[in-house]
Amino acid sequence: MHDSTGVTDSPQEIDRVAGTGAAQRVDLLERRLAQKREELADLQHQISGLEQHLGRWRAGLTGERLVGALLDGLGDAGWVALHDLRWPGRRRANLDHVLVGPGGVVVVDTKNWSAPVAVRLDGVLQVGTTPRSTASRDAATMTTAVAAVLPPQYRTLVVGALCFTGQLLVPATTREGVVVLGDAHLTEWLRGRQPWLAADEVREVADHLRRELGGMESPDLITTATTAPRTKAPRSGQRPGRRLVRTRPKGRRAAPKPASRESRRLALLAGAVATLIGVTSWVTAFGPLVTP
Repeated sequence: MHDSTGVTDSPQEIDRVAGTGAAQRVDLLERRLAQKREELADLQHQISGLEQHLGRWRAGLTGERLVGALLDGLGDAGWVALHDLRWPGRRRANLDHVLVGPGGVVVVDTKNWSAPVAVRLDGVLQVGTTPRSTASRDAATMTTAVAAVLPPQYRTLVVGALCFTGQLLVPATTREGVVVLGDAHLTEWLRGRQPWLAADEVREVADHLRRELGGMESPDLITTATTAPRTKAPRSGQRPGRRLVRTRPKGRRAAPKPASRESRRLALLAGAVATLIGVTSWVTAFGPLVTP
């Protein structure tokens, strides 16, 4: 017997029991079919995941282009918009937008989320009914990274912003210090910021950021942690700035500390010198009396 699978049964198998070869072939084909169905289900799952991932990236691209166009329109107000810069210390991450203008330096991270966004009274970012503090913390981290590459006199002028496209959000600040707002209020908020930088300073800072963060690779994250003096965290119940004083019960004496090897050697040497001095003094005083 021969079928389309390309496998031919031997005459001995056919003569042994009627239908044996056909039964084996049915079992083989059923197992192959089950395997292919599993592979197809796994492939369909992968396709679904890729479609969702692609949809999120498409939405993000749309939001970035929309916000980028809004920021490019602020040139008349003295703002310089830098797009798609490198995130210091992150090899595969980028910064959507960095604005340099009279109101300082603003790091803008664009989000295009369908669920309603709000900042609670306690400063927690919330999406729908779920807290999403991670997005606010990430924005604060990238803001700190940008501030670190600037000269010291400009570092306090850097602020982070989360801009949600398609949402009517008035500016509100999270507990991480990040401003959350909708794209409809973005340019108005930027134009209304208190002026800090002159026109020549804006050009200087923008050129500096373009050189530092506009390359093909992300620069290393600059930090002062290795040069700052280390301080121990206060223990539980201890106020910062005061030493913790330990007390022992009355009537008990503190156990003596064990002497070090060097201390014991010095003590033995001092004893030997004292003995030698004593013997010399005795000979001087009584030597004449015992001399024949």
